[in-house]
Amino acid sequence: NVRYAMYGLSLLERFRGIPRWQKWYLIGALTDETYALEVGCRLPGKQNICYCLLLSAMNHLYWITGVTAGCLAGAALPFSSKGIDFAMTALFIVILTDQCRKRENRLPAVIGGSAALISLLIFGAAKMLIPAIALMLILFFALRKRLDRSSPEVTHG
Repeated sequence: NVRYAMYGLSLLERFRGIPRWQKWYLIGALTDETYALEVGCRLPGKQNICYCLLLSAMNHLYWITGVTAGCLAGAALPFSSKGIDFAMTALFIVILTDQCRKRENRLPAVIGGSAALISLLIFGAAKMLIPAIALMLILFFALRKRLDRSSPEVTHG
């Protein structure tokens, strides 16, 4: 769940100045899918916040509905879920591919990939996650000015 903290850090500027209850809801409803759609949104100011709130509420409702339906169906129709674990990996590959299409967005992907590879080589697959995230954070903060220059402006209003 540390990844949600990383997602949230990248959205701090976008959500600056909005009412507290909206900020808390956007934080609590953050998922991988919601994040991917929110960072892709280029609507200005209040339209962006309305979009993010509606997106989060709909995704929240879909999750609740899907989990409830899946729980009921799973109890009634048991099946082997072996092999489904590739879905999250596929999701991140799609997000990475989309990010790498734009030249100015490649540095975060390079940082993430490099940190993961270095951590894998040093700590092994079972213990690489936390060191990789720590290394990414260090690099993102160290290169923040360069990353800010290369990212598209987000307006607030």
